Amino acid sequence: MPPDNLKIVLIAPPHPSDSLCDAWRRAISSHFPDPTDCPFEVKECRLDDLDIKFDCIMSPANSFGIMDGGFDYYLSRAFKGPSGDKWTLTEHVQSYLRDIWHGYAPPGTCTIVPLPDAVFGPGRNKHDARSLAIVPTMRVPDFVAWDLDLSYNAMWSVLVELDRWNRVSVLGGLQRINTIVMTGLGTGTGGVDFDVCARQMVLAAKHFWSPVPDVVRWNEAHKRDNEIKTARAPSSQRGPPPPY
Repeated sequence: MPPDNLKIVLIAPPHPSDSLCDAWRRAISSHFPDPTDCPFEVKECRLDDLDIKFDCIMSPANSFGIMDGGFDYYLSRAFKGPSGDKWTLTEHVQSYLRDIWHGYAPPGTCTIVPLPDAVFGPGRNKHDARSLAIVPTMRVPDFVAWDLDLSYNAMWSVLVELDRWNRVSVLGGLQRINTIVMTGLGTGTGGVDFDVCARQMVLAAKHFWSPVPDVVRWNEAHKRDNEIKTARAPSSQRGPPPPY
C-alpha cells in the first residue's frame, strides 16, 4: 500500500486523439481500483499551466543532463532564476551528475537534485518546489521504444530513490518529498506508446508497494515477469505528442 503522505501528480498536455492522461486513467483504474489506496492524480495540462504546489518534479532527461528540449526545455524556463540564462538548470544538474555519475547517468536511473538556491523552495518559484528527479530515458534524444521495459524500470528507479530520500530525510535533516510531478517516460522523442508507458508506470508502482518477501523463488519471479511482459503491448500508432 502506498504511504498516505505521498502523491504522484501525472501531467501531460491535451492530445487530439487518445491522450497519455487517458492511458494513465485506464491503468490506474486497473491497478488501483480503490481511490483511497491510489497515490496518483492525473492533470491534463502543460507545465506552464500547472497551478499546484509540489516538492519535486521529474525530468525525463538524457544521460548528459542537457535540458534544452521537450519537457526539459520548460523546466529550464521555469527554474532559470534571476539570471534568465536558459542553461542555468542544465549546468546545475550537470554538476551533480559529474559528482554522482562521473558525468553520465545511465538511462533508467534516478538522481534527486536540489534546485539552485535562487529558485529553491517557497517564494522562489511559483510551485514552491525544492528538487528535481533526473530520470534519463535515453542517452541522447533518440527513438527508444525498442527498450521494452524502459518506462517500468525508470519508474521503479524513481520510487526507490524517493523512498531512500525520505528515509534519509528523517536522519539527515532533509525535507521529505510528499508530492512529485511526473510526465511520460519516453513518450516524446523516444516514441514509447502512451498505453505502454502508462501501464508500465502504474504497474511499477503497484509492484513497488506490494509486500517484499524475505525469500523469492522462481514461481514468484516468473509471475512478476509475466505481468511486466503483458504491459509491453502497444495500443495503436499515434502521431507525435503536442509540446509541453
